[in-house]
Amino acid sequence: MKTTLFTLSIFILFLNNSCQNKNKSACYAYGSGASAGSGNGQGSVMYYRKVNESENIGRLNKSHYLVDGKVKNVGDLESFQSRRMYTNGDQYLLDEEAEFGEDPLSKAKKDLPDVATAYERYNPFEENEWINAGKENRSTFGIDVDNASYTNFRRFANQGQLPPKDAIRMEEWLNFFNYDLEAPESSDQHPLKITTEIGPCPWNQHDDLVMIKLQAKRAKDRDLPPSNLVFLVDVSGSMNSPNKLPLVQTSMYKLVEKLRPEDHMSIVTYAGSAGVVLQPTSGAEKDRIRKAIDGLKSGGGTAGSEGIKTAYELAEKNLLPDGNNRVIVATDGDWNIGITDKNDLKKVIEGKRSTGVYLSVLGFGMYNLNDEMMESLADNGNGNYGYIDSEKEADRIFNAEFSGSMYVVAKDVKLQVNFDSLEVEKYRLIGYENRVLENWQFETDSIDAGDLGMGQNVIAFYQVKRKYPGSTSLGKIDFRYKPLKSDVSTLLSVPMSKKVEKVSSDYNYASCVVEFALCLRESEFRDEASMSRAIARGKQNLGNESNKLSYEKRVEFVGLMEKTAEMWEGYVIEKAPEITEDKFPELKLYPNPASTETTVEVPEMLKEAWSVQVLMMNGQLMKVQHFNDTTTGKIDLIGLKPETYLIKVYGSGMNFGYLRLVKN
Repeated sequence: MKTTLFTLSIFILFLNNSCQNKNKSACYAYGSGASAGSGNGQGSVMYYRKVNESENIGRLNKSHYLVDGKVKNVGDLESFQSRRMYTNGDQYLLDEEAEFGEDPLSKAKKDLPDVATAYERYNPFEENEWINAGKENRSTFGIDVDNASYTNFRRFANQGQLPPKDAIRMEEWLNFFNYDLEAPESSDQHPLKITTEIGPCPWNQHDDLVMIKLQAKRAKDRDLPPSNLVFLVDVSGSMNSPNKLPLVQTSMYKLVEKLRPEDHMSIVTYAGSAGVVLQPTSGAEKDRIRKAIDGLKSGGGTAGSEGIKTAYELAEKNLLPDGNNRVIVATDGDWNIGITDKNDLKKVIEGKRSTGVYLSVLGFGMYNLNDEMMESLADNGNGNYGYIDSEKEADRIFNAEFSGSMYVVAKDVKLQVNFDSLEVEKYRLIGYENRVLENWQFETDSIDAGDLGMGQNVIAFYQVKRKYPGSTSLGKIDFRYKPLKSDVSTLLSVPMSKKVEKVSSDYNYASCVVEFALCLRESEFRDEASMSRAIARGKQNLGNESNKLSYEKRVEFVGLMEKTAEMWEGYVIEKAPEITEDKFPELKLYPNPASTETTVEVPEMLKEAWSVQVLMMNGQLMKVQHFNDTTTGKIDLIGLKPETYLIKVYGSGMNFGYLRLVKN
């Protein structure tokens, strides 16, 4: 008998219900991936298989059954055996082997990989802290030209949801936009130019911001070297939705239009195994390439590691010594066959860095997006990472900004900022958490760093506390890069400019991006950051309309900020799951933010007996408090460190709702 699996989490069920009934912050972090428990998807997830009407229900879970898509608790299972269990006319039975044998996530990944992962994965990180310049006046990091975090945020905002905190990587937001920067001349010896701008910090009147601006050389498409492009396409079952494989195909069609006769494209697919669908084919044979793209179909498991090996072998076999050699991975990152551990895949990718083949990782889809995996691949494989949420974004990557996405002009670009400790008391690098290097690694050419594409710009900010008021220069910036045909870096140095009160439009716009992201991340370093001020500054610095792409990006972001701010400002009160047919009790939390204690208020119908759990956003339980015969309860926050917490309210065996608390 053919069976299917039904994936269910009590935690996720509530959140889906909340998102349907109130498209606001009820969907904050937990709607996109955080699950009760350890956060790895195990423990709270149970798998059910569909059964036909004649099959005996058999043994259920020890204390739960499924009705109308929700888990219910039953005391006496024996008396329940004669009942039927239906959801939308279908009957479901707990998969006992998954529940009581091996862990359910592993079993489901082997049985039905397309439904095995019911959440998205993001790499958790702590923001960079303040550094005392008297103890350490040098700060080193590698550039990052990825922008997947921004386009992923756009997807959340357009769905009426707020992104998880760990999905907000500020450097990727900054580097999505275009800026009017000083570029090297075509005759310049070096392919990049760095300038600086220092001005007041909008969210802390006592601090300055150092804006570091890096611009790569520009070139016309006709002057680009020939390309050897290998598309590695995930055609597993998890890619079977309109915003996955069909959008991948649309993206590939756009790339085909850019191909010249001297360019070659090949296609490798992977599902349960990897295979070559299209051998290297000239851009002059566009119909043949389109036909291969047309034939892509989804189904099966996801052997991503095997696909990577096959794609690199094909790229190396057809390597162009003076050309652009690149593997382009298109996937949701939900790999579950072969090498699936992030660290093991990292080793595979690192081993390919010396081949002369670059890597682009393009993420597609939602609900099981493995951002953590894809970011790691790009960071460790001479690559970049983008997220394609629409046909418009595909057009940007493969048309409007094709040369920057696909053609490298400088390898392993590192910056070392040298602050004058006589002028600077403290400094903090904003963003680039996964690109920070030890100072000694700046001079070590074997240490990998980010690559810079043709015409790309890179922005970085340091927030600085001066020892004394003034406008003097704060130090200098050393930077290294490797020419394309060399493994030996070139060292350059530029002094920081002096502080100015009237800053550029680019400074204002870029700082509004940072200020808004600090608020949305609820950063402990946000000081007096304000969403409304960031939005106003964005509106005032949209740039020149004649630069259509840059202007459209900025206008779009202002709209997304306004939409997101409306959701974010309403996060204190959230609605619980339906208890009666027409009544949704409100839960209240005040004050919020809070430092020593906060109060939870519940509706009258819950006053007899209810409880509160305080959880970290990764699901770790921090404390529990119980209340009887009252509608208000004070929660003691002493001992909890400043950050964002999840407040879970429950009683009578049911989850009534979740609130989000900022502890300051």
